[in-house]
Amino acid sequence: MPETPPVLILLHRRADLAVRVLHAVRRARPSRLFLAADGPRENQAGEAADCQACRSAIEARIDWPCRVERLYRDDNHGVRRGIPESISWFFSQVEEGIILEEDVLPGDDFFRLCAELLPHYRTDTRVWNITGSNQYGPSGFGQASYAFTLHSPIWGWATWRRAWERHDPAPTDVEDAADPERLKRLFGSDTYARHWSDLLRLAATGQIQTWDYLWRLTLWKHGGLAVIPRANLVSNIGFDARALHGTDPLDPNSNRRINTLDFPLRHPAWVADNPEVTRHRLEQGYRKHRTQPWMRARRRQRWLEPFGRLARRFLSAANRQKPLDKPRT
Repeated sequence: MPETPPVLILLHRRADLAVRVLHAVRRARPSRLFLAADGPRENQAGEAADCQACRSAIEARIDWPCRVERLYRDDNHGVRRGIPESISWFFSQVEEGIILEEDVLPGDDFFRLCAELLPHYRTDTRVWNITGSNQYGPSGFGQASYAFTLHSPIWGWATWRRAWERHDPAPTDVEDAADPERLKRLFGSDTYARHWSDLLRLAATGQIQTWDYLWRLTLWKHGGLAVIPRANLVSNIGFDARALHGTDPLDPNSNRRINTLDFPLRHPAWVADNPEVTRHRLEQGYRKHRTQPWMRARRRQRWLEPFGRLARRFLSAANRQKPLDKPRT
């Protein structure tokens, strides 16, 4: 097996989950390990102790020869700001590497996939990231070990500095870049285009506390592709009451089985989007998000927008036609 690339683990306060992730990382034995830990939120009883316990649990279990770099924050930066900052810190020191959150458990073949494909596509600017998550199976892959897709899950992933340095975590061009007509040309679907246009606007304005939607926007703006394996190689083990988003342990995406991948890898014939794989990913995301309260509110807002524009035109026309007051004598 090739040498494991540098690994960044993003920590916060769930020591029990982070320890399981570290055990998986230990089997891969990277020579460089990066730990970025966010601080406790204000007015959250016991969170400072939980954050410290998480850090201590990880530090006590690093028992293989490796160089460890740390970014431990005293205050809370949150996922929307803190995770991009941590990834930027990581890539200020390495050219390529693997990124894991404290609740994303990687299988052994995930590390091997990244170890082989990071150097393989190191200088290919069409490829922007490698993911370990495949939640729907091998349909559309043919005989290839992986496919290229426009969709880029971040439950266990890897990328290069050359890609990350082009990411803007606070873009000012979302209205244009997330225009439904522009996304429709990319996806070939009005439904998915409007869905993602709504999501990107909510993420950019902070109405959804997430960072990864804007990373996907970066790929779409630059024509980037993501690698997705034909088998699921990671599992999100963090669906519980402590999570920021996925709190339902019965969610079908919770604790998915980690599978294996056959080696040597069988590369796709072309470096190009696999439309069937992308369509599966877009449909899965659409089904997942469309019932969320913030998406229902956004759809109501979008449904009312034409009436608002019509009312503004009517008032504007009425004001233009209003007779001027006669001058006083």
